[in-house]
Amino acid sequence: TYPMALVPVGGAGGNRRNLYCVGWNVLNECPDNLKVWVNGSVRACKNHSVNPGHFKARCPDAYSWWGDDPSSMADTFHPDHMEVTFCP
Repeated sequence: TYPMALVPVGGAGGNRRNLYCVGWNVLNECPDNLKVWVNGSVRACKNHSVNPGHFKARCPDAYSWWGDDPSSMADTFHPDHMEVTFCP
């Protein structure tokens, strides 16, 4: 697992933001109450208001659930592309 940065490049939008997340394995660190099991394996981790802090703690710049602070929202509607950097 590696920390990463997501940077919108080009496009239109007012509140463009770079998003940074710490290195973590989403499925391995998923709380039991958020795990989605398929054929005996964890395949997804739901982001739910039951435990919204789980994702927010690892990606504090991201809008992580419906009750989050709207100031963390980015509104780059159509970036030309997203630049992903591991270990920024």
